[in-house]
Amino acid sequence: MLTPVLIRFANATPRRIELSLLGSPVAMEITGNWLTVAMLTALSCMGTNAIIRAHPRMSRPDPPRTFTYWILPGFTGLTTGLLLVRAPTWPLWWAALLLTGSAITLVVSAEFATVDPLRWAMRAPGSS
Repeated sequence: MLTPVLIRFANATPRRIELSLLGSPVAMEITGNWLTVAMLTALSCMGTNAIIRAHPRMSRPDPPRTFTYWILPGFTGLTTGLLLVRAPTWPLWWAALLLTGSAITLVVSAEFATVDPLRWAMRAPGSS
């Protein structure tokens, strides 16, 4: 969650990348907003990967593949990052940052619980 704060206060200067792709000129400008969204998306996926690999189920034979757990946190980082860079005032920006942290925490916790769903399944009263 420090990445958006650091980018917001560091005032990253825009960089322009120009190249020729199949004979057509292509240009892309990397701004602080673009960097915030890309970093939130990437860090959400990497953090989820680290937490999923720490699950006890991963030490058993035939563990599930971890890249399937990146999808929802990646989209959560992307959408909350877009919300964060579009906040017009400081109070809304801080509220969006709080929402971003809460949403990513909730999604990663839910992903962790889905690694071994039988462990977290609710059992009917009276069943053994």
